[in-house]
Amino acid sequence: MNTQPTHIDNLNKVMDETYFVYRGCILRKPIGGYEIFSKKYRNFNEIDDVIDNSLNNIKNSLKSESK
Repeated sequence: MNTQPTHIDNLNKVMDETYFVYRGCILRKPIGGYEIFSKKYRNFNEIDDVIDNSLNNIKNSLKSESK
């Protein structure tokens, strides 16, 4: 029986170590911080601010559409 990991196993391991979901958004974990929306941030406080700001922008755009 072959116990060597397959290419799919290796890819899944890298994906699990690199990407994860936080507050419904996909984050990437590069060295030295986190990446969301193609920009790097140092900690989760900055990530929370970005997500909250994005949610507010969406809410405001939906309000202006309904007028």
